[in-house]
Amino acid sequence: SDADVSTGENGITLTSTKAFVLNNFVGNVSTLLNNLKWTASAENAYIGISGTLGDSTFTQLPDAVPGGYRVVNGVTVAAGKTVTLEEGVCWKFDYNKSLSINGTFVVNNATEADALVADDNYVYFNVENGGKLQLTNANVKNFYGVYLRSGGSFEMTGGVLDTQRQLDMASGSTAILTGVEVKDYIYNNGTLSMTGGSINNYIESTGTLNLSNVSSTSHVIAKGKSVLDGVSCTSLYVDSDSDVSVGEGGLTLTGTEAMRLTNDFTGDTARLFEL
Repeated sequence: SDADVSTGENGITLTSTKAFVLNNFVGNVSTLLNNLKWTASAENAYIGISGTLGDSTFTQLPDAVPGGYRVVNGVTVAAGKTVTLEEGVCWKFDYNKSLSINGTFVVNNATEADALVADDNYVYFNVENGGKLQLTNANVKNFYGVYLRSGGSFEMTGGVLDTQRQLDMASGSTAILTGVEVKDYIYNNGTLSMTGGSINNYIESTGTLNLSNVSSTSHVIAKGKSVLDGVSCTSLYVDSDSDVSVGEGGLTLTGTEAMRLTNDFTGDTARLFEL
């Protein structure tokens, strides 16, 4: 971000696949690229990203950079700062290079497209206290997991959340998912609202859960306060601490084991059949 680079009339030729590395970058990538006369001669040239990012905008790259953007070292979004990926931009993550969000990270696509793609499944997001992850029509693929710390928030509309493990929400975190296909399980100890979409595994909630018009290929474990409206799952697990209600859209249980009473269940089972 402190660099002041210019090129002469003859320009600069970048011969490595790693054409640029943006380290602790602040600003608009298009300004950087437009102001320099440069040529990338490597077949799979890319722009690397690392360090702590301030207010910055990442735009689509020219054909001269077919390898796109790559996260080559850990990246942190600074507190109070916003990093924006413009329409159609995709970040690819090298092995074990993850993203920590203390500020705001935004991807806003008009149509669904891959936006965050990991080379392997040991790459993850940490959304820290005060951090915000906001995705619209942005596919997240091959990540280990998304971890919301206390005070972190996550909003996702459309797209696919494809993690090898889970969306893991700590107490005090919040998430709003709308029309999202979640490829693996969810563990919620915060406040989760999900409308439309699907979960291709189970969801376990000890916090506050609102599901509306959601289908799950597995079960819902409701240990806290849960509102289920138009939900389809194989079975419902409840215990003595469960506070479950069902909206007008109803609850469809598709498994042979419709319900499981767990953790020293107490109370009148009649209330369950009134759901």
